[in-house]
Amino acid sequence: MGGAGGDGPKEPVSFTTQVLAFCAFAIGNVGLNYFNSWALHQTEGNAPPGIGKGGFAFPFFYTMFHMLASAMAALILQCTCAPPKDGTLPSFGQLWAYKAQLFPIAIFTVLNTAFNNWSLVLVALFVNQVIKACQPATTSIFEFLVLGKVHPWMIYLAVTCLCAGSAISQMGSPGGSSSTMGIVVCLISLCAASAKGVVQKMIMSGTKDLKPLEPTQAMVWDCGISFIIMFFVWVFSTERDASIAYLKGQTGNPNSGLLALGIISFGSFLAFGFNLANYYYIHYTSALTMTIGSNGVKIFLLIISLLTGGGAVTTETLIGISIVILSIVAYAYLGQALKKPPAKTADEAPKETTPLAKP
Repeated sequence: MGGAGGDGPKEPVSFTTQVLAFCAFAIGNVGLNYFNSWALHQTEGNAPPGIGKGGFAFPFFYTMFHMLASAMAALILQCTCAPPKDGTLPSFGQLWAYKAQLFPIAIFTVLNTAFNNWSLVLVALFVNQVIKACQPATTSIFEFLVLGKVHPWMIYLAVTCLCAGSAISQMGSPGGSSSTMGIVVCLISLCAASAKGVVQKMIMSGTKDLKPLEPTQAMVWDCGISFIIMFFVWVFSTERDASIAYLKGQTGNPNSGLLALGIISFGSFLAFGFNLANYYYIHYTSALTMTIGSNGVKIFLLIISLLTGGGAVTTETLIGISIVILSIVAYAYLGQALKKPPAKTADEAPKETTPLAKP
């Protein structure tokens, strides 16, 4: 989420600045994933919250604060270093004009972010990351269904191998109704993330009646509406009473109320910082650097979550994760290589009779 697209800033940026931007993006990405996994997971056995894991298993209540922090990050960007080119700050008129795009995006955000955090309550971070690695496959499906976009066959081969590797990596994992439910929830999140990306392309490309919205403009409304939706889901769900009891310290840990405030505050701070870092990373680097860096972080998360997951690493897991990593690398390479214009042929090469360019 968040960030301004494009091929980087117009003015040259030092290598040191690009490295710092990448480090902030990578640390924010890894930190948010790991902290969410710790905060939302229950400790095995009957240990009270905060002993081992946070046990704050209320994904909608937890994530709605992330949405609020993200909306604030986008608004701050607009008011400071990244003002919209048209000078238009958020207004009800803007919301109403783009309601047909913004409300669906917000719904997809709820299904993506809240369901992703819900899956972290039910499955290990490694399982979550392996499923999320398949996003290129679901995105290509939605691009074809909604936009009619068709990719070269090599791209489809890479995403097919990616999905196959993900399936193989889970063949040796323990089953169970809870883990099955977690996988289903994570798949819903995956599909929502891909659908959201396609709709975002539409709103940021504009229509015959509406000019394009900049990423930070869309993000304010996207996260703001998502916050409201998640609030009402929390009010009318079983999360409400359980989360209030946690906040009141009515758990095995009498200090769970302070723990909850710490989890919400730090998680929101990470979400706020990650969105700012994500913007600057896109702004200060090229599209190629962004692709390589993002996929590099994804591979790092897969490997680290595999090593720190605590479960047995089977042969199937190693084979599957190897296929996933190779597929991610191939997908990133093909995505950039196929965008390059074809090399000039001998017939197109300059000849002695070719007129010289005028000064």
